[in-house]
Amino acid sequence: MRLTTISVALAAACMATGAAAESFTGTYQNGVVTTVIAPPANGAPAQGGAYWKGVATGAYKSGAATRSNYTCVGWLTPGQPTNNEAVCNASDNETDTWSVEILCQASDINDPSKPTTCWGAMTGTGGRYAGKTGQFVQHGTTTSGTSEGAWND
Repeated sequence: MRLTTISVALAAACMATGAAAESFTGTYQNGVVTTVIAPPANGAPAQGGAYWKGVATGAYKSGAATRSNYTCVGWLTPGQPTNNEAVCNASDNETDTWSVEILCQASDINDPSKPTTCWGAMTGTGGRYAGKTGQFVQHGTTTSGTSEGAWND
């Protein structure tokens, strides 16, 4: 069983500059993913979770670039059309911070190299992002992928 690790290229890309409502594109690279999977028991489906860190890079339409670090915790919701969810905290420095909530389509648990699509919401928690919200979509695998989105005004 596989937990699709979703990341924050999304958020990292989203955080480059103070430009309000400017769209972004980006990439993410996850580090080592630590997973815990409990096998099916007594008729209940398998359950699992994961923890990982990574680095994301991004660019706004204006050309401004960013590099961000993130930490995520995810969980499996077997049998659902969107079977992977996670929350992540990210920053491009110690004061400019944000969190994301991510939901992913069901993936092929037998082949972690197959890409999946994720989408989610961003919430600014500190510095220039405090009080801002946004959204993103992400395409990729457990190890890497791309994203696009925007912060709201």
